[in-house]
Amino acid sequence: MARSFVPPPKRIFIIGPMTKGMVDEDEIAISQHIPNIAKALRDAYQRLVERDAAVFPDIQVIEPPDTPGGDIPHEVFSHIMHCDFAVADISTSSPNVMYELAMLHANGVPVILLARNSQDIFYFNQNNCLEVQDFNSATLEVALLGGSLNETAQAGHFEQLLTSNHLKTHWNPITKHFNGVHMVNVAAATGVATGNFYNFTRWVLREGGIFEQRPEFEDLVLIRPERIHGVSQAIGPLQQAFGIEKTGDDGKAWKELPEVVFPEPDHPRKKIFVKYVGKHLVDYPTPITSLSVSRQYMEFSRYIQENSEGFGDADLPSYEEQVIDIYFKSLEDLANGDLRTGSDWGRVKILTVDEALEYLAT
Repeated sequence: MARSFVPPPKRIFIIGPMTKGMVDEDEIAISQHIPNIAKALRDAYQRLVERDAAVFPDIQVIEPPDTPGGDIPHEVFSHIMHCDFAVADISTSSPNVMYELAMLHANGVPVILLARNSQDIFYFNQNNCLEVQDFNSATLEVALLGGSLNETAQAGHFEQLLTSNHLKTHWNPITKHFNGVHMVNVAAATGVATGNFYNFTRWVLREGGIFEQRPEFEDLVLIRPERIHGVSQAIGPLQQAFGIEKTGDDGKAWKELPEVVFPEPDHPRKKIFVKYVGKHLVDYPTPITSLSVSRQYMEFSRYIQENSEGFGDADLPSYEEQVIDIYFKSLEDLANGDLRTGSDWGRVKILTVDEALEYLAT
């Protein structure tokens, strides 16, 4: 029997200036900003829980370590990678804070920005920036709550983040550039595509290669899975429809697509192995499954597995499709820019399983 879904604590990481011996324009010690923000977060959370305890998960407010020197402690990067959202004090335009903020944005982590005057920094006008009168904890609490305690007003950004889906896309200038995909996943997808290209695709598509020496083959069909873990689902129907039956030593039978071995003296293995159906070369890109070890995918899987029984694959985020788009777009870009071997991307057809079953049967 499925147990009820009990979300884990929301991890809220605070970044801000930690300069000692200096005060801001309100005579509040700059080193006191982060402790005041932490108190404001806990107090604002308590106010929301008093209003409706059933709605909100627990919270874990994380302050950066107080270490001497100007370097950013490695613990900060760990908290950036694993927090659910962050609060950033940008009131002093600290270079360290700006660096950490860029890393948060690149990883798709939502951030509440705190500033004395957001209009002074045009870049942040695109983001959720709270203007605060000062950095007293009581003032910060009011800013964080926004309209949350007013039944006729829109919930404040703090409340929205407490109750939002764990991996909902939070737009910022970096994720906007990549159409909502977090930069860490962009790097993962392009890395996997690069490995596939230099080990397989470029050798199939290269000028003077298999298509010229084996003219019976017309094109390369790349199977596009619907989901990151969908490659195995793609293999089965193709093997069943077009595979050659084989029998193992134990008497068990299975089907495999026929394979052509083509000599390639410059390839590290000196040859390439390519599946085919009739006049079409076929590849189902199994490296895509390795994207399941990306940070967002792993975090969401852990979130579901640890806190509920009865949540299925349908609960995984829709960004998978965009990550797969980046994989194939990266392959195309690599092929079109491959001046050394002259890869012919015009030979490629990217098809879903259903499209491939229909196309390969003709």
